[in-house]
Amino acid sequence: MDLYRPPTPPIEFITAEKPKGGDRVRRKRYRGMELNVPITIRSDRRIEELKQELSEWLVQDAPKKLEFIDMPDRYYLAYYQGMELNEHYKYAKGVISFYLPEGYRFGADNEINVTASYTAHTITGQVETPWTTYTRFTAPRSQYTLETDQGLYVLLNYNFIEGDILRIDYSKREVTLNNKDLAVSVSLSTNWAMLQPGTVQVRASEPTTVTYTERYY
Repeated sequence: MDLYRPPTPPIEFITAEKPKGGDRVRRKRYRGMELNVPITIRSDRRIEELKQELSEWLVQDAPKKLEFIDMPDRYYLAYYQGMELNEHYKYAKGVISFYLPEGYRFGADNEINVTASYTAHTITGQVETPWTTYTRFTAPRSQYTLETDQGLYVLLNYNFIEGDILRIDYSKREVTLNNKDLAVSVSLSTNWAMLQPGTVQVRASEPTTVTYTERYY
């Protein structure tokens, strides 16, 4: 009952002053945020003895899933930031503070199978989302393309052979072939874009699996 989760991440407005007063909103972006989670600890051991164990699973180098039992199909990605406890011998009550570099709620991981013909797919969630791909070449090719009707266009110029494994990671702008960097193949005409919620037409020159994670406000 004490846990407040805002309906959206904080919104930052990028503005410019109008000559006659006021501001013009040029764009907006969703920021990271802090999330304070009330906790109660009861134990057969002293609270002081538990702190090393707590730190071992709370302190991580990368953000980890933060899930709550009342919303099992949603999670945040969070860093541990700090903890304040009102301690007794084998009982404590307080707050764990987490930092969310992206204030979104995340949902299911989804795959869409893309072929050489434009095919409609539904991108679920509320917010545009990054994506990754997996392609296994079944014959030699001198190019690879991936495109949507919403502006995404990736063109790779390379002499692919049968059995090659191609992976693309939008977030990192990373292209690898058989786990080796292939950034040199990316054409200047490539237009990186995230997947928009709703119906999208997608095609690829070689059968490709596109993976994305649902994002919600």
